[in-house]
Parts: sequence; C-alpha cells; structure tokens
Amino acid sequence: MKKHLLLAALLCAALSASAQNSLQQALPLLQKNNRTAAENQRVLQLFRSSKDPDTVFAAGASLVKNPPAKAQEPALFNLVLKNDDALKQTFAAVIITAMGAVYEELTPVLQNALQSKDLVLRAYAAGAYGIINPNDQNYALDIVRLYAYDPAFAVRSLNVLTDD
Repeated sequence: MKKHLLLAALLCAALSASAQNSLQQALPLLQKNNRTAAENQRVLQLFRSSKDPDTVFAAGASLVKNPPAKAQEPALFNLVLKNDDALKQTFAAVIITAMGAVYEELTPVLQNALQSKDLVLRAYAAGAYGIINPNDQNYALDIVRLYAYDPAFAVRSLNVLTDD
C-alpha cells in the first residue's frame, strides 16, 4: 500500500514538473510583443490543449495582448460553450472581446469570473465585461487593476466606459 501511495505521489510530482517545464519552454513565445500568425497559432494551440492552469492563464493573457486572427473566433466560442474548464471558458470570452467583438452572450461567463477570488482573473473579466456592458461601471476598479497586466486592454475598456 505504501508503494502505491509513494508511486502516486511521484507521478503527481512528475506531472507538475512536466507542466512547469512546458510553461518555461513556452514563456519566450508568450512574452513576445509581436508574433507572426504561425506563432500566434502555436500560442492558441497551447491555450486550447493545456491542462495546466498556469499555462492556460499565461497563454490566455498573452492572447488578450496579441489576439489571434478573426478566423479563430469559432474555436474560441467552442471553448466558451464547454463547461468543463472555467478558466479556459473565461479567457476564451476575454480573448474574443480583445479581438474586437462585442457579444452580449459572453456576459454570463464574465459575470461568473467577476466573482472569482483571483484578482488578476477578475481584472481580465472586468475588462471584457466593461467593453460589452459599458453602462455598468461597477467593476471599474478591477479594470484599473488590469492596467498592471495589460495596459492596452485596460485603457480600451476604460475608454468604452467613459465614452457614455
């Protein structure tokens, strides 16, 4: 029995180390300010296929900063429609909004994320929510918090809020 527990613990540690190694390898691409279409496709694939929350978060934030081509919108909507991963669902909604689309249908997903205890996730959700629902200024402080992570998206959201 002890061998099984030890084996399970080692397996979990190995999987965690593998996920962190994958993120470390992807960081140079994720941090790149200007990516080619092929590089953006690789980041999108990493976002869609990763099971590691840190990698999903990093790739999602990177895709908000450098949105994919408009042709990728249906693939992102598929992630929004799936209910199996709330983090991917939220970031897919934020990425779609960062791509320039304004879909009120994304509001429920973003509202769920606005209740998150993770302040950074809440900030990204607030940025997208502010663009989609400019009359609701309840999350302006969260959008201001977003400025530390993605100044361009935060300013865009704040501009939409203040235009009314």
